[in-house]
Amino acid sequence: MTENIDEIDSITEAAADYLFVERRPILALPNHLAVKFPDCAPLDLTLCLARLADLAETELKATSSTGDVLALWRMAALIAVDLLVMQTMELPSLTAFDLRTYWAEHDHYFLAVGPDTGASIKS
Repeated sequence: MTENIDEIDSITEAAADYLFVERRPILALPNHLAVKFPDCAPLDLTLCLARLADLAETELKATSSTGDVLALWRMAALIAVDLLVMQTMELPSLTAFDLRTYWAEHDHYFLAVGPDTGASIKS
């Protein structure tokens, strides 16, 4: 369990850096994380996005807009839905790599946003 918690912390830290330090686009975050952590479970990405949304909502009120927080919650929910669809279709669904494969073949939403397009967290 500790290993999984450490990985989730690492993913959450990478996501926070991506958004709040690098000021990268919010909609590109799920794909960025899936590329950076291809062996993590898709629900770990969901948990990280939810943690980040909570952080943005409670700790970073001055730098995060309501739209940013809602976008993070929405992305967490969409990844969970994608995972359910993958399982219903009996597709491989154990890793973020599997999730990216699903996106490439069935749902391009998170792949359509390049790393330098879309809105970033407001400062």
